[in-house]
Formats: sequence, structure tokens, C-alpha cells
Amino acid sequence: MKKIIFSIIFTALVLFNTPFASAQAAPGSMDDQLFKAARNGDVTTVQTLLSKGAKIEATDDSNRTVLIYAASLGKADVVKLLIEKGANLEARGIWEQTALIATATSRVGTLEVEKLLLDKGANIEARETTGVTALMRAAINGKTNFINLLLDRGANINAKSNNGNTALDWANAVYQPESAKLLQERGAH
Repeated sequence: MKKIIFSIIFTALVLFNTPFASAQAAPGSMDDQLFKAARNGDVTTVQTLLSKGAKIEATDDSNRTVLIYAASLGKADVVKLLIEKGANLEARGIWEQTALIATATSRVGTLEVEKLLLDKGANIEARETTGVTALMRAAINGKTNFINLLLDRGANINAKSNNGNTALDWANAVYQPESAKLLQERGAH
């Protein structure tokens, strides 16, 4: 029981870690400008800054790369450009989240970004610090379209996080009945 309570509290902290936190690159630096351009979905400025030497793997105060940041904000055009320019799909940010997990965690991450990350080879079974996968995060956030996409692409429906919870357990723990129903229909136990 203590494990479940701790997990719920930890999950709440992650859920309320908004993707709109300010970048910690030096104010006014090219890296800072890169984060601002990504936040605004300004592909032209992102392209220009990268060509002038902004670091594609620059990180913010949550250790998120620009790719993780843009993905969590649902900025598909920026995500596509960053991937084309060689951004690391498996870079780790806060709680060791990848871009795929971050977009599942975010309430503004989009199915378009999620598809793009998977199409470009993002690890569908990547795990954050707690052993939670993108499927578990999607279940926690009630992102049923993303749940279907992940399952269609081969995500392990019965994978367990470090505390032994599956995506179905998480959906039930945070009262996401639509996620729970879908997972059961797709074979979760």
C-alpha cells in the first residue's frame, strides 16, 4: 500500500511538472533563444540558430534537451527538424524521461509528435527512473489515442514499473476509466 501511495504522489509531481518551465541556458544565449523558438514552434528561427552554432543537445533546468522540450509541447514541425538535424531520440531529461515519455506525460503533447518519434525509431519500451514507460504515462493521462498507437506498434501491455504496476494498474490508480477500459479490451491483465 505504501508503494502505491508513494507512486501516486510521485506521479502527481511528474504530472504537474509543466513543460512551460523556462530554459536554463544562459539568458540571451543562442541556446536560450533555441528553447524560446522551440516553445513558439518557430522552425525558421530554430533552423537559423542551429546553423549559427546553437547546441542541438542543449538542456534546460530540468535537463530536457530541445527535442524533449519541443515534443512535450506538441511542436511537430520543430521536432521533425531537430530529428533531421540529428537530435538524440533517446536523450534523457528530468526523471530520465525520453522525448516519447515526455510527450506521453504532457497534456499538450500531440499524436502527430508521438507518431513522428515512433516512426523515427524512438524506443517504445524506454523507462524513466521509476520504471514507467510511455504506455504507462499515456494511461495515467487518459491519452487513449496514444495508448492505441503504442499497442499497435508493439508496446508491452503488461510491462511493470519498478513498483510492480502495469499500465492498467496506473490507469485505475489515478482514475482514468477510459484508459483502463481500453487496456482491458486490448488484453491487459
